[in-house]
Amino acid sequence: RLRLHVDLLMNQPTSVTSASQKIAITVVLVLSVALVGVLFMRSRTPAETTPTFSAEEAAARAHEAAGVQVGAVAPGFQQRLHDAQAALAEDSLDVDRLLDLAHLYDDGHQAADAVPLYRRVIELAPEQPMPYFDLAGALVELREFDEATQVLEGWIEQHPDDVRALFNLGAVRANAGDFDAARSWFDEVIRANTDAALTLQAQQAILRLEQARAGA
Repeated sequence: RLRLHVDLLMNQPTSVTSASQKIAITVVLVLSVALVGVLFMRSRTPAETTPTFSAEEAAARAHEAAGVQVGAVAPGFQQRLHDAQAALAEDSLDVDRLLDLAHLYDDGHQAADAVPLYRRVIELAPEQPMPYFDLAGALVELREFDEATQVLEGWIEQHPDDVRALFNLGAVRANAGDFDAARSWFDEVIRANTDAALTLQAQQAILRLEQARAGA
């Protein structure tokens, strides 16, 4: 679901025909392959959130991976959501329970409900990177690009060598239509060159940006 669905806008890809249009960044999960747009890194894989799939669920997940909006949530989702809400009610300070519920809200395309939970996790466990990335992804889904940028910059201030955050900043700014800033962040990832796969993704992202400019 980068699914980093920069939809980061989960699953509402927009084809780019001019520099003024936004690149659809399908937020997929960390380093998974997206078919559309620039990847945005999130914290988990679909297998971690849904252990077993019916044929209907598998088809829906395949559509999501391709950047296609599917209107319905997977079977059993409402029960899992209810269980996660009940678990959190028993201990509202449990980081794992907060994340479980936030991830379910994300999976159900309820980013506005996920945002305060991610913020609470960051308050309780400020040294965990992925809640920052998940929060940024949820904010981008809500088209709050500047807020998403601030969240990631807050992490970068404390961890300037985290190339995942640098890449995500590029993805956020690309989705916001700020191609110059996006290019700068992707260049930082390439200069750091500490993760070969991510370096390659940054290079590919820059190619997409240049293609968008050329099509303006």
